[in-house]
Amino acid sequence: MKQIQLGTKEFYEILERFESMKLVRGRYDRENKDNWLRQAYYQDGEVNFAFTMFLSGCNYGVSLCGNV
Repeated sequence: MKQIQLGTKEFYEILERFESMKLVRGRYDRENKDNWLRQAYYQDGEVNFAFTMFLSGCNYGVSLCGNV
């Protein structure tokens, strides 16, 4: 099953799309890339949770379609 890999062009496109949509209120300050392996992408916990759900949805779509 294909998934979006951390640090790829597709990952950064999803990150930018999420930030442009402003789905939740909060600070969109990113964590250091070292913390991304622990699924800590944003310093604000609510924004981080929303992004992990957004990324999960994107990964689900990729798994259904087979490509990005």
